[in-house]
Amino acid sequence: MSERYLRWTAEVVGTDRMMYSTDYPYTYGTRPGGFPFLDTSGGVGRSFLEQAPFTEEEKAAIGSGNWERLTGHLAASRGHQPSV
Repeated sequence: MSERYLRWTAEVVGTDRMMYSTDYPYTYGTRPGGFPFLDTSGGVGRSFLEQAPFTEEEKAAIGSGNWERLTGHLAASRGHQPSV
């Protein structure tokens, strides 16, 4: 959770090639409305990305959009259409 390294990564590879995730500790919770989700470190990882010095569009891409784009390309190359 280093803003310095996050900015440096964006400068070197660009936000369109970044993916962000955390994986420890595994804790489960619920969103408003009772929908389950995997939370890490009491939401610290999510808060870090939400407060990052990027546009909302860049944050969405880093958080999930770049992964969806990447896996969509893989599915299309195998003759499958990605689900939306």
